[in-house]
Amino acid sequence: MPKILIIDDDRKIRELLSQYLVSQGFEADAAESAIAAEHRLATEKYDLITLDIMMSGKNGVEFAKELREKGNKIPVIMLTAKTTIDNRIEGLESGADDYLAKPFDPKELYLRIKKLLERSGYQQKDSAKTVKFGEYEFNLENLRLRKGEERIFLSTTEAELLKVFCANINKPIDRTELAKRFHGISERSVDVQITRLRKKIEPNPKEPIYLQTSWGEGYVLRV
Repeated sequence: MPKILIIDDDRKIRELLSQYLVSQGFEADAAESAIAAEHRLATEKYDLITLDIMMSGKNGVEFAKELREKGNKIPVIMLTAKTTIDNRIEGLESGADDYLAKPFDPKELYLRIKKLLERSGYQQKDSAKTVKFGEYEFNLENLRLRKGEERIFLSTTEAELLKVFCANINKPIDRTELAKRFHGISERSVDVQITRLRKKIEPNPKEPIYLQTSWGEGYVLRV
């Protein structure tokens, strides 16, 4: 699945964008500054960057220019409250591929990301459409779970929950964040859904080997 790097010095925006993009089937990492983003780019491979302009230290325009000067052609969408024609021209001339003014509808950002990935030649590998753990295989497109030839029925909430974990393999997600992603349901409801899901994917739900509890951090899908 496509992997997005969100660069923004506003923590709330980073969290909201990460949650939304993951819910739409992307992987998402976040960086609070240009320096933090450079560290991530040195060790991780990304398919697209969303970039705020007005950051302390090195701003988004400077970051984009340096990125292109290094020969990095990763698609960049600038997200900013600076909306004049001159601002847009400056952003695009710095190397950005697209420019979206804040505030924006997340759906519009999603569509722009999809179009930009298509234009950049991104190819979704077949193997990336499914996640395998043990005898199970989960399809990220139709949200179907199979065990060999047998289809395992999941409720809508269970399927969406498993999708979130499959987009964050081996990364703990805390109960509060999961509750927010599912329209503000209670943390207790999250625990109930986890218990139900474990009954369908674990050989022994009381001693899970896939959907584990990471003490002090939340839940994590181990693959």
